[in-house]
Amino acid sequence: MSTTEKPILNKEVFENITNGDSEFKNELINIFISSTKEQIAEIKEVAKSSNSNQYQWYSVLHSLKGSCSSVGAVKLSEFIIENQNKDEGYEKEERIRIYEEIKSLLEETNDAILSMKSN
Repeated sequence: MSTTEKPILNKEVFENITNGDSEFKNELINIFISSTKEQIAEIKEVAKSSNSNQYQWYSVLHSLKGSCSSVGAVKLSEFIIENQNKDEGYEKEERIRIYEEIKSLLEETNDAILSMKSN
């Protein structure tokens, strides 16, 4: 199954992680939103840098993948898995293209996860 066919969130995973606890759910959502803002900025920096290397690329993407796993963000996680090891030989333009796709998927993920927030 390609990432385009995957749901943005696996809500069952998220519910299992939070065990239905509304307070924990809201806290986890807030932490995810906050940490991914920093992570996407780091990915952008590495993608646009002429001095970045394969390890830096892998590291910033791997960090975001971990955050995705904590909330069941399967579509973004799968995209990262497909691209985190591919920096070798990538031109700067290709890294920027991947960054742009990650940014778009993260926006979709944030919208989906915010819809699960308890009032």
